[in-house]
Amino acid sequence: MGLKTLTSQTDARRVGVEQHILNTAARWRHAVQRAVDREAAPVAARVNHGRWIAECPACAGGAEMVDPAEPILFCMNCGNRDIGGAYRAVAFPGPAMMAAIEELLADRPEQHKNWEPGEDAAVLVAENVAHGMGGRY
Repeated sequence: MGLKTLTSQTDARRVGVEQHILNTAARWRHAVQRAVDREAAPVAARVNHGRWIAECPACAGGAEMVDPAEPILFCMNCGNRDIGGAYRAVAFPGPAMMAAIEELLADRPEQHKNWEPGEDAAVLVAENVAHGMGGRY
């Protein structure tokens, strides 16, 4: 696999995702409940400029890097206030699809390393072919 798509774990490698969230939330003065709100609908992960992110459904423009190893979202913009400061669950594609996504995005310029939930590998292959990158995968 040529691409290591950035995730929140990449950014928080030394301390772990949850500790990174806690450290950052403290700087923003957000209270964190440290539990996933299972009643809140999971948010879908997507790739944006080579980063796995999830958008906050509660505020305009809130998005954070996320990681499949710790599939949680805590929005630093709103502090997940609508669910009492709890984490939101993040839904990632399955392992085979994630591998295909990362492989197909690997050789693209960073600004074109994007994937939206619902796009299958054929869409990414077609985009690669259309841009002269071949139909790798």
